[in-house]
Amino acid sequence: MKLDRGHARGVLLLRALSEGKPHLTAWVLICLCFCCTGKEPSAVFSTPTGQKRILLELARTDEERARGLMFRSRMDEDRGMLFVFDEIGRPSFWMKNTYLSLDILFLSPEGTVVDLFEGLSPCPMDPCPLYAPRAPARYVLEVVGGFASRHAVRKGDRVLLENVPGLPPQ
Repeated sequence: MKLDRGHARGVLLLRALSEGKPHLTAWVLICLCFCCTGKEPSAVFSTPTGQKRILLELARTDEERARGLMFRSRMDEDRGMLFVFDEIGRPSFWMKNTYLSLDILFLSPEGTVVDLFEGLSPCPMDPCPLYAPRAPARYVLEVVGGFASRHAVRKGDRVLLENVPGLPPQ
């Protein structure tokens, strides 16, 4: 059986912890079981080459949404951040203190891409441009710059959001 990087690190950690720390070993096993169930929040795109799944970090509070992906210097292609809003609206975003290029996808309550901005550059100093959708959105998904182009994501496409707490299954 081939292990991905995360699982391999977990196995190494488990081995290290099992040498005299049984309570930590049990805790690591519980975490590994949770992490390996496929229950992480994710977004699934239907692309011309098949489905593309990315794992999501969630920004649901005002503090989490304000911080977003600020101060990060890298993000993997299979990761993203989903901003969840209580109401449908036209939230605006900027790239202040964001060190990597991003694509921003604005999603309807059903997960349809209502607008997107691609390859946004970091903003080194004020004033930073604001990016807001031309149509109302309930969710905003930030992914690495160029993701939409590489996977042919366009306005009108549907993004399936899975295992996002508080969202009904789609």
